[in-house]
Amino acid sequence: MRVSLLILFFTTLVTTLQAQKSVTINYILKATIGSSTWLTQLVINDSISYEWFNANQKFYTKKNNPLGTMYLPHAAIKNNKSKKIYYKLKDKNNYSQFDFRDNKWQITNDTTTIIGYKCVKALLFVDGQKLCESYFTTELNLIGNFLYDGLPGVVLKELCPQINRTYTATSITFYAKQIVNIEPKDIIK
Repeated sequence: MRVSLLILFFTTLVTTLQAQKSVTINYILKATIGSSTWLTQLVINDSISYEWFNANQKFYTKKNNPLGTMYLPHAAIKNNKSKKIYYKLKDKNNYSQFDFRDNKWQITNDTTTIIGYKCVKALLFVDGQKLCESYFTTELNLIGNFLYDGLPGVVLKELCPQINRTYTATSITFYAKQIVNIEPKDIIK
């Protein structure tokens, strides 16, 4: 009987995690030179993500507006299906649009655990120079990252010495605020 209950519990847990389509991940963004740190968030709803960091050390908490309706510096909306990135234009109700870069990651066999999730190390090289070292997990069954796209999971740590930044996840909440749906009419070309 106990074995049956354990199997039922773990099956329910795995099914719940696999069905999870919305998460909010909190990070610490640290300058690799100097001592500056910022709170950073990555919100993922299905295939859409919203990322931003705030030098004021406060997270966006407006309850009635979807993420992306207001202009926030250092914020981006990514659509992992269409491979597009959108930035809200300051003082306008429009967005600029960019395509994902075609990043060629070297996925290694190195693994580590970050906030309870098994992560795989991946390296990004550009013109023979290591640009970024990322640790991503596939255990959340989602795709999400900050700077460099193209990994098959959620990045929980990213070390980018070329641009003086390190992102490290500190917590995950299985809830995500709605992200604005960008219509073609909203895009400035």
